Amino acid sequence: KDTLIDAAKVHFAHIARLHFVRRIVTRATSQWEDHDSVSEADFITLLGSGAFCLHWHAHGLSYGIPKTVETWLAQGDTVVFNCSRNVISQAKAQFPDVKVIRITASPSTLAARLKGRARDGDVQSRLERPAHLAADVKIDGTVVNDGDLSEAIAQFTQLLERLLQQTDAACA
Repeated sequence: KDTLIDAAKVHFAHIARLHFVRRIVTRATSQWEDHDSVSEADFITLLGSGAFCLHWHAHGLSYGIPKTVETWLAQGDTVVFNCSRNVISQAKAQFPDVKVIRITASPSTLAARLKGRARDGDVQSRLERPAHLAADVKIDGTVVNDGDLSEAIAQFTQLLERLLQQTDAACA
């Protein structure tokens, strides 16, 4: 997902009021994920201070979307962020116009990518977790990121372009 989002940042760089939000994660910085890294203790402090508009726990890590999203939306700007499918219902409740882009990959592709990122410890648990969304979640578009990366990037940017004409927030 982050590779597609990174490509969209470049594609849409000319739009001043479009923000690609960096998640806060209790994982070390890596070349594969665009996030700000914090310790678990710092995350708890940030959470307690109200720094996040959305937060969740997955795979032994804590994730948060900074509250600055609310400021940008209040100014009429558009935001794009990568979030867990488990908080999409909450995102839709907080941001009624949110649109959801589901990015999928086959289990074999996902396993190969996770192993390539030195995440061997959680590969099996990630592959075994249910892939369904809450019943109230409407998917506004899907990108299957299994084959040629340039095709997935093109699909994602085209879909995002269409959705950006309709809304102020997109959760990928």
